[in-house]
Amino acid sequence: RAKCNSAEARLADMLFPTDDRNWEIMPTPIPEMAEAVVDETPAMTPDGRPVMTPEGAPVQKRDMAQGVIEAAKEAAKAMQDEMDDQLNEAKYNIKCREVIRDAVRLGTGVLKGPVVVGRSRRSWRAMGDDVGNTVQVLHVEEDLRPSVERVDPWNYFPDMDATCQEDAGFEFERHPMTKKRLRKLAKEPGYFAEVIYDVLKKGEPTHAVTAAFVDDLRGITGVGARKKYPFEVWEYHGPVEKEDLESMGLEVGEDCLGDIEAVVWVLDGHVIKAALNPMETEDRPYSVYNWEEDDGSVFGHGIPYLMRNAQQAINGAWRMALDNAGLSVGPQTVVNSHIIKPADGNWNLAPKKVWQLTDRNRSVHEAFGTYEINSHLQELQAILQTAKSIADEETSLPVIAQGEQGNYTRTATGMSLLMNSANVVTRRSVKNFDDAITKTFLTRLYDWNMQNNPKEEI
Repeated sequence: RAKCNSAEARLADMLFPTDDRNWEIMPTPIPEMAEAVVDETPAMTPDGRPVMTPEGAPVQKRDMAQGVIEAAKEAAKAMQDEMDDQLNEAKYNIKCREVIRDAVRLGTGVLKGPVVVGRSRRSWRAMGDDVGNTVQVLHVEEDLRPSVERVDPWNYFPDMDATCQEDAGFEFERHPMTKKRLRKLAKEPGYFAEVIYDVLKKGEPTHAVTAAFVDDLRGITGVGARKKYPFEVWEYHGPVEKEDLESMGLEVGEDCLGDIEAVVWVLDGHVIKAALNPMETEDRPYSVYNWEEDDGSVFGHGIPYLMRNAQQAINGAWRMALDNAGLSVGPQTVVNSHIIKPADGNWNLAPKKVWQLTDRNRSVHEAFGTYEINSHLQELQAILQTAKSIADEETSLPVIAQGEQGNYTRTATGMSLLMNSANVVTRRSVKNFDDAITKTFLTRLYDWNMQNNPKEEI
């Protein structure tokens, strides 16, 4: 836990030190524009006439290129402000810290977005009648905005034949839902309300519930198993045959051939929603970040997995130390029961206990014998310290990175050098997070705004 907390806190501090924006949008450099900026030749119209200013002065190519570049910078700045506002409302930094926590503990963190959510904006407006009476009326508007979600890795099921998330042929996500959530889902646009209500009328789900890991976690913490299991809604992202989409009520163009990227929601074996991929780029909404990559799987390894052998050695050494301490704390006593007996009939040793010698011809020294058990705490402590050192090497998180000074130099320069060295591996994790989460998600959010946002200035 100390290793995980240290890694999670350090990575979150480096990525989001002040909860401020850790990304920026800039125009793509265009080589032709860079050359045109220094071109002083007159600009010409498509029909071969020179471009003139309103005052009648000729316009050079560098002036037009500079105007295009400035317009691109203004649009990029406007897009950046728009996306920053959307991410603040979606609590992007909070969701990313949850993804970091999953990646550190389980090895994999999953971020989903952009997902469109409807927020109700309420306002009171004055309305008057023909005779001049005024009344305040509540006005509710549905505001559809992109958002972001953290996906529990236990509920994320990609194509396991792929070795990386980009190559996954399909992706499933499991949504445990109560009856209350299902009734709310039935009221949202795009879902087949009749199918959802028919499933709810049956009572309990007919298909087996697969989220048994929740009961394991509850058993570990002592809460106990659940008595009622929620419904499971499966969200599928991937290719679907054209005939299947048409059977679900979707209108697919004649020019669409083969499998089509779609989104299908299934409840208890029944389709409750079907739609084409809302992104024109056909990008799926999932971004996967692994603390330690696995070359053969979509999922990665977390810190507990990396130090599992050292953890077993630490547990074993500590158990042996406690057992040895318990045995060596006092001597082993041997009693000759033929020549002595306890006055109270209890053979257990106790302070101020009275014993009776049954053979007066024998000595009391023949009745008792004590033997000391050797203490091996120093040897076991050496094993414990060695296992902790191995854990530092396996996780690349030395105690200096956890805030403990240890046996290190106390000078300011020496501490600075040590901290910089300790952060090297963490900086690699930061770059991996940017590649896997920041760039992929923000690219999808940018594409969503270019496709759906009505603001022309972005």
